[in-house]
Amino acid sequence: QKQTTRVVLDPSLKILEGDYSVLRDGFETLIYHLQSEGQGVDDVTTLDLGDSVKLVGVKESVPRINNSNRHLSPELVLKDLSSRGF
Repeated sequence: QKQTTRVVLDPSLKILEGDYSVLRDGFETLIYHLQSEGQGVDDVTTLDLGDSVKLVGVKESVPRINNSNRHLSPELVLKDLSSRGF
């Protein structure tokens, strides 16, 4: 039985700092993160995450107040998911 694609929202890619099964269990996983200056929309790091994990960089569109935490735009994530057929 085909598993559903997992979607992870991790603005600063902290998930890459740990040894999480979501990164190595072979199931299709999209990890949305904030795109850094100069990064392409789908810039993938040099880490070997296998074929099942894809890093998707999105631009920040939720304004920060007083240098608070950066946020991913749910609208941009949903738009990208829609373009992928979800």
